[in-house]
Amino acid sequence: MATAPTYARRRLGGELRRLRLRAGLTGEGAAEACGWSQTKIVRIETGRVSLTRHDLLKLCGLFETSEEETARLTAWREGATDFRWWLEYANVVSAQLQEYLSLEAQAAEIQSANTSVMPGLIQSPRYIEALFATSPWTPDPDLAASLIEVRRKRQLLLEGTAVVSIVIGESLIHATLGRADVLRDQLRHMLELASRPGTSIRLLPFDAPASPVEGGVTLLDFAHDYEPSVAVTEHMRGLEIKDGAVEVRRCQRLLDHLGGHTLSPEDTNKVIEQRLRDLA
Repeated sequence: MATAPTYARRRLGGELRRLRLRAGLTGEGAAEACGWSQTKIVRIETGRVSLTRHDLLKLCGLFETSEEETARLTAWREGATDFRWWLEYANVVSAQLQEYLSLEAQAAEIQSANTSVMPGLIQSPRYIEALFATSPWTPDPDLAASLIEVRRKRQLLLEGTAVVSIVIGESLIHATLGRADVLRDQLRHMLELASRPGTSIRLLPFDAPASPVEGGVTLLDFAHDYEPSVAVTEHMRGLEIKDGAVEVRRCQRLLDHLGGHTLSPEDTNKVIEQRLRDLA
């Protein structure tokens, strides 16, 4: 079955750990009761392995879960969610990108920085089309059309409850993609997004002492303690998705460093407005 594997396993594993602790069991005790190694319990709880229905029900029995809890856990194991809209684009969306989309769609907070490419979450429809039209990586028009749809649907999360903070390099508000009207449309789009509650866009100015980011970096935080944060780096070779404590701390330090040298959201808006006047 096609699922969003990492998120589904992480969520299920984290909840099973919570239920184990509620039952007053150690990892070693749960492993002994099930006839498993302690390593298996650790791998289940950290989402490193898939869980069979038989094993899930064994754990539910051991943890004395309610019928409602058991049904919820079973649904999670089977990937029964409404969050997998991207599966209809499986022919153009890699497994790696599907994994990222599944994580991003469930994040409670998204922090992102990119000084070389306009982040996909804040690209206007016309900017997206121009970007794919000029990109050497999408020569097939049908492929480009599907990828444009994916990007537009991905942006729907900005209408939800997630808190989104994005840092971009000032150079990006000067890149026209060959047409000034496309850039004007993008700048107006950014101003509209920045006016929404929960969405912040800040510029890293040309003269900022912070070094430009090579590629993009994103930190995803989730609503529950049992869902560890995820650090994502984006470059020409693709995406790297890591949830290790060290990688997450490094990503947060980088975002904090960049954020300390950006313009405020208000000053960012003023610079964007001035750029629009210059383009008029």
